[in-house]
Amino acid sequence: MLNKKKRISFDKNGKSIYADSIVHDEEADEYFISTEKNGLYGDEFLGDFYLLEPKKLTVIRSHASMDDLKRIMKKDKNSGAVYNVGGNSNV
Repeated sequence: MLNKKKRISFDKNGKSIYADSIVHDEEADEYFISTEKNGLYGDEFLGDFYLLEPKKLTVIRSHASMDDLKRIMKKDKNSGAVYNVGGNSNV
């Protein structure tokens, strides 16, 4: 079980990223919740695993669930951003 109170990284502003944080990758214009693979945290997208790169990330919500990310996705009708919700990418 993940320790969701443990900081796993930080964003470009120095804000803590936790295992259950919703994060926005500005370069990819993607919103996601980090996944853990072999003791490292990152973004798993279309079968590839990308390590967290703090200089490209902004924390949207420090502690959240996948349902929270899906709600944000449903409210966003026009941005064209990618939402990584459980292995499914939605634009």
